[in-house]
Amino acid sequence: MGKAGSERYAAWGKYRDRVVHPVILKPADLDRARANLERHAWARGVLEDMRAQVAHTLGQGPDHVERMIPATTPGGVGFTNCPACEGNTIHGAYRWDPKDPERLVCTTCGLVYPNEKYPEDVEFRADRHGCGQVITYHGGYSFDFRGFHLRSSWTAQIRARKVSHMASQAHTLATVYALTGERRYAEKAREILLRFAEVYPNYLVHSSYGEWIDLPPHVAAERINDLPEDEWTIPPNRPDRRLHSGYWNSGRATGSGMEGTFIRGVAAAYDLIHDVLTDDEREKIARDLLIEGTVLLLADPALNNKSVTNLTATGLVGMVVGDPGLVRAGAKGFWHFVKNWFLFDGATSESPGYGLMTLNGMWAFGEALHGYSDPKGYRRKDRMQEFDLYADGSYRSVFRAFYDTLFPSLKYPASADSYVTTGLGAQYAELMVVRYNLPEYRALLKEVLSGPAEETGGEYALFHRDPDFAVQPGDRVALSDAFFPALRMGYLRTGEDGRGGTVILDASHWGGHHHRDSLNLTLFQHGHEVLTDLGYLWDRPDKDMTVRTPAHNLVVVDEAEQRTRERGGSLHLFDATPHVKVADCSSAAYEQASLYRRMCVWVDHGVEGAYLVDIFGVIGGKTHDYLFHGPIPGFTAEGIDLSLAEGSAPYGIRNAQSGASADPWRLTWRMDEQVRFTAWALPGEEEVIVGDGWGERGWGHFNTPDKKVAIPYVIRRRVGQSESVFLSVFEVHHGEPLVTGLRWLSVSGEAVALEVQTRIGTDALIGALDSKRRKVQTSGGVLETDGTLTVASSGFLYLAGGKQARFGGRKVELCAGRLGGEVLGIVNGNDDSYLVAEGLAPHGLADLIGRTVLVEDGSSVTGYPVRGVGLSGDEVRLYTKRNGRGYNVGGGTGWSMIISGYAS
Repeated sequence: MGKAGSERYAAWGKYRDRVVHPVILKPADLDRARANLERHAWARGVLEDMRAQVAHTLGQGPDHVERMIPATTPGGVGFTNCPACEGNTIHGAYRWDPKDPERLVCTTCGLVYPNEKYPEDVEFRADRHGCGQVITYHGGYSFDFRGFHLRSSWTAQIRARKVSHMASQAHTLATVYALTGERRYAEKAREILLRFAEVYPNYLVHSSYGEWIDLPPHVAAERINDLPEDEWTIPPNRPDRRLHSGYWNSGRATGSGMEGTFIRGVAAAYDLIHDVLTDDEREKIARDLLIEGTVLLLADPALNNKSVTNLTATGLVGMVVGDPGLVRAGAKGFWHFVKNWFLFDGATSESPGYGLMTLNGMWAFGEALHGYSDPKGYRRKDRMQEFDLYADGSYRSVFRAFYDTLFPSLKYPASADSYVTTGLGAQYAELMVVRYNLPEYRALLKEVLSGPAEETGGEYALFHRDPDFAVQPGDRVALSDAFFPALRMGYLRTGEDGRGGTVILDASHWGGHHHRDSLNLTLFQHGHEVLTDLGYLWDRPDKDMTVRTPAHNLVVVDEAEQRTRERGGSLHLFDATPHVKVADCSSAAYEQASLYRRMCVWVDHGVEGAYLVDIFGVIGGKTHDYLFHGPIPGFTAEGIDLSLAEGSAPYGIRNAQSGASADPWRLTWRMDEQVRFTAWALPGEEEVIVGDGWGERGWGHFNTPDKKVAIPYVIRRRVGQSESVFLSVFEVHHGEPLVTGLRWLSVSGEAVALEVQTRIGTDALIGALDSKRRKVQTSGGVLETDGTLTVASSGFLYLAGGKQARFGGRKVELCAGRLGGEVLGIVNGNDDSYLVAEGLAPHGLADLIGRTVLVEDGSSVTGYPVRGVGLSGDEVRLYTKRNGRGYNVGGGTGWSMIISGYAS
């Protein structure tokens, strides 16, 4: 990797004439598209949209392509501040119109650039490899971005916009030609590709920070962090013979660190018009644009959410020019991200937003790799022949996790560095239907499309959807309770098909793009996110306001930030029954806390309503702040008197009020005309502080800041207590609430007990750290239990982690509250995975299906669904994946299982 271009050219020449084009889209895809065009109006609409997209370019004269693809190296789209308004600080945000291509318009203040008031009066002349290229920047306004001074070049961004647009135009023109055979589209695409092949070899390696390397790109690419001579950089920055962020923001046609986005588009265009090019034109485009473009892509040794785009673009180049070595470089990167960047349960290692960004860099290569065959004559033992990508279980798990982690709204929680608006687009839903064809995926496609699935579609559907496709009558989006064993996040669902509401308890390990948010709690119900995660502010200077610990719903110890790399995350109980669902997790988020543990119990009374009991225990530290933020400004308080607080409040809270109450109290928010959110507190010796805190959420890359947004921060503060147990109840309700009151119940030992009064009766709940026998007097009689969790109501009795519970004439008896033993072996397969469990008798194994097996790996505990059981001789197998559904086992030495029972 990173070899000089001559070696690549030699490899390319061996098989170039044996490639059967098109190779990215397959002939069968074109046949399918033509069938869809013949039969479906939506398909004809897609084609007409593509014609409209390229109509302007198609109608321009011969000098248009030269103007739109400049010989001077483009800059980047980011790091171009508007000095007039400083809107969208650091990157700026501008409108650009390809029909008026020499102007940028600031989306915040409307100023047009270039502008005489802000001249680009700092000049860099590349007289060596750049052949006299002149790069200019505005020398006045600058912004200090983490110690590096940024200045704006609107002309460099305009060039970047032009180049990106023309690469996209080439691809669309070529696609229209492939569908229709109309040669004028191919000729215009040919003109664009030849122009790129003319200028690209002289495009300089540079970064979006305003650094330029006037050296041969092969040298600059391979030595980007150890240059043989000074780079040019914008004063007052000083050259140091390396780009400030290395490969991360480098490029030639781009300046984002994702040159592959440009290369894959022109590679696809070349593939589709290959038959109209002369041999000399094919050689020029392949050599001076496509293979030349891989030089920088292959030089970067890093594997991250940007380099995935570059590696897979290299693979696409290999396919279209006939270089199996480049195909394998792309495939190696692709499989690294599938099997290592994404977690073994298929979930993202960073955040929903960055998971989709990574998938965006992969999926097109995956589509091309599916059905790919190496050129004839390639006879090595690693030869690929009609490769079946979608049979792979790990890649299948990635799409499954994207489905299973959706909110009922079909958006993603704004956890870690993710936006409030992040969702699974129609293209991915379409891909999931085409490649896996599951009922829930078909129903998902129906919901995310703007019209009936049979009557609506996009470009992917045009080429890949079966012309006879139809959503079946029984198809529906059903969201299940799930704990992700690698991600360490638990999802509890309620309502029909799990669409009524979602609780998320986050015990994830620390990682890139994560927040300091261990044991954060999110609640979405009745169409509203009421316990919110604020999301992601991208590169903004104030981005830490949504990363910091008090931006989340949890306990802050000693007003300190949670630690990161050693925080871990363990599961103690995950169970889901019709009326009781529970997730119980702990972490080592604070070094001074020997216990940091949260149990969330969702009690569901069906049509009458549901409520969430939250028990948060902390041992260690001197100040414990149970903190959550209300979803919107304004609330009503009952059971507590709040008055103006003296002195300053913690965490930047303004307009603080404080109070205390010995009795249960509640705050209620009006979410809309029908829906209310009520937060109950069962207090201890604590002060309550409520005030206005940071409420701005991350809506997208270029959201205009509105720092006036504030939401209520609610703090229950306990000082001088090394041990605290905070007990809260949350309810989202239509009209009258289900919960009418709370009270503590007296209980012995390491346990907490409460009574929840509702308008249909009284419930009692006991949570314990041990399985000792206890008797608790409730309003409805004596509750006897030896469980770690017991929930009793007039309609049901639930027991977990014990052998017996009795209440009101009901009884639950279990053979054991907990099972366990050693893990004797682990087998992970493409479709089935299991662990060999020591300590299980062969009878009664079927009763374990549907439960959660806890697996200890020495430092933490995670959980897996038991999807099947099996016997092989004396060997008892607990299947964590069966017929492709479920998860591989990530390792472990011991297993245990909390047994639960239920009576109604």
